[in-house]
Amino acid sequence: MPDARGWITRCSGTPLPAMPVEVNAQGLRDRARTYEKPADTARVVVLGGNVAEGLGVPEPAILARLLEDRADRRLGRRLDVVNAAVGGWSLDNDLLWFRTEGRRYAPDLVLVLLNPVVELLSIFPPPGVRVPAKPTFSLVDGQLVVHPATEPAASGEAARDGFLSHVALYRAALRIPTRVGAPVGWIEPEQGDAPAERVRGEMLARALLAALRDESAAAGARLVAVVTPAGYGGAAGDVLGAEEAMRTIVGDLGIPAIDLGPAFRWFREQTGRSGYVPGTARWNRDGHFIACQGIWTFLGNERLVPAGVVAAMAPGGGKLLEPRRFPEKLWRLRQSLFGVFVECGLVAVCVLWAGALLPPAGRDWLLVGVSLGMVAFLATPGFALAALVFALALYVAVEALPRDAVGTAVVVLLVALVVVPVMWAPEWAPRYEAAPHEYVAAATGFALLRFWAHAWDRRHGAPRRPLRQYLAAMFFFPTFLNGPIESTEDFVARRPGGALAPETPAELGRFVRTAAIGLARVAGGVLVAAVAMILLNKRTPDVFASGGAAVSRPRLWLWLFELGVGFYAAVGGLSEVAIGLGAMTGSRVGRNFDAPWAARGPREFWTRWYVSLARWLGRYVYRPLGGGRRHATLNVFVVFLASAAWFAWTAVKFLGAAVYPPWAWTGFLAWAVVNASVVALARRRRLRLPRARAVRAALTLAVLAVASIPFFLPPWSTLADCGRIALRLAWVR
Repeated sequence: MPDARGWITRCSGTPLPAMPVEVNAQGLRDRARTYEKPADTARVVVLGGNVAEGLGVPEPAILARLLEDRADRRLGRRLDVVNAAVGGWSLDNDLLWFRTEGRRYAPDLVLVLLNPVVELLSIFPPPGVRVPAKPTFSLVDGQLVVHPATEPAASGEAARDGFLSHVALYRAALRIPTRVGAPVGWIEPEQGDAPAERVRGEMLARALLAALRDESAAAGARLVAVVTPAGYGGAAGDVLGAEEAMRTIVGDLGIPAIDLGPAFRWFREQTGRSGYVPGTARWNRDGHFIACQGIWTFLGNERLVPAGVVAAMAPGGGKLLEPRRFPEKLWRLRQSLFGVFVECGLVAVCVLWAGALLPPAGRDWLLVGVSLGMVAFLATPGFALAALVFALALYVAVEALPRDAVGTAVVVLLVALVVVPVMWAPEWAPRYEAAPHEYVAAATGFALLRFWAHAWDRRHGAPRRPLRQYLAAMFFFPTFLNGPIESTEDFVARRPGGALAPETPAELGRFVRTAAIGLARVAGGVLVAAVAMILLNKRTPDVFASGGAAVSRPRLWLWLFELGVGFYAAVGGLSEVAIGLGAMTGSRVGRNFDAPWAARGPREFWTRWYVSLARWLGRYVYRPLGGGRRHATLNVFVVFLASAAWFAWTAVKFLGAAVYPPWAWTGFLAWAVVNASVVALARRRRLRLPRARAVRAALTLAVLAVASIPFFLPPWSTLADCGRIALRLAWVR
């Protein structure tokens, strides 16, 4: 349905990962584009059905967008990939669409994705199989003949009218669509001889593919067939010999073809994941990535990449800085985890304001409920329940167990919090992808530090807090996802009891001004974080892949500081959002950065950079080990190694152990060792800097910028790449 927008949660009754979907004016889940091909652009059209359409997958992660990202836009022609895959389509639909629409895009290459079971069943359904009504083909004297679609049956669903049907929130709650297309008709199954019908289906598939091959060539394009695994949900096995039949057909027709079955089976053996949304024939994010990797490699090996297109040196490389598209991309961020978090946070603030008349205890419990509700919405209800059970278990262990048993119980619980998100959590909610996965990966990292801090503080004399304050501190929604990191004591100290219930006009005025400033900080934080996400560090994949040779030396030095600025803007922007939301709820959230550019030495820099993490490490790691009183140098190394372990653990949760194996952690390890050495040398006064304040600050930033290169090392690069970059910075190579 052209120009449709909304969220998809199920298809044909089967649940899908909830994901926003935008359909363009041509009725495709694709970007808005014209039929005319832009200058200096190669165009690829992707045909297919459910597998490549991408419902349940974020738009940037579908096959078409991933293929576009494989081309280096700086060194060659731009690659424009049209996602013409539509759920429920098969070869006959593909051919009809290409005749009327596809050729108008002037493609250089046509990729047709073939699910053997779907193609053979849908184009010529065997006895007993019910398929949607659509135009069909038959072979008459060896020629393809088109038969019009049958009239669709009546929908049977009465239209919902009335005032409430115009309220978006009401429609969303009851899953009432804003617009619906024509009702779907069905071709009722007929009786016949199954083997004979299957042979006729294979003959028809052969004729359709031959016609698509010839019409692609007439349009100036080359047809490439992509055979996907035949089993639904990635199940192994050659269903009814369909895979072998399809391979034989494309081979006989001389169509270049890649069989993705081996790649998907290898992935399943290595990770235990299928690459499909469970119970469907639709790829999830894994499936789209596997398909892109296999297709792009095949096109390169067979020299089928359109002329003038240059392969990027690394995934995500070769991108252009496009400031003019910043407003468009900023608007698209509203559907990302970051955007939805901000939107939900503002709604949560309004709910808390509505509860201002409650007593203090009631306001605390309302904050707990709102925070857990956000966890359930942004992650999954199951994760929210598991997080609550864990928090209660830790509270009981700390407050109720004998002192000798508390330490063991807390260690067991915290180890479980480290292991479970990596090993088993993704399997608990296989229908939830993308944003929920990212939310769990980020939130559990900060939750570990908060729970650790609470247990440590209580063991070392902190007062016992009521359960409502403890839960509010652990799940405080502005900081739960991205920090800043706060202990229970920090949270209680920074949240005045009557903040949300001003008793005098003067107090109300102060609160309104504070809330207005908080809203401005939220807006500023969104803008700063968006700049980091959209405009900065576009050359990073190229720089690491080439050892720095992809850019000039002056640009390499600029890139070096761009890394730090990008991290500062991303984390700082998220922190500003948390501070602003906190202010609107009556809490003073601490900062994450304290003018790190003004630091006059490495030690001072690390007290100003990522302040909440630095304070946590100092309070719960450095000082318990003896601080600067004994084994100071060793303690510095332990602190940096603990920080590296925390970042590596977070990366594993985001990417998975298969994508980010232990050998890929060497970047964080090298970053920890190098920076700990710099701090230790400075502490022992063996790293001497000039006395001029500005010069000291500049040299501090330069030294630590070079020392932090391994921190940003992609999993496909090695420490040798960091070494080559450092040598190029020093004008040695």
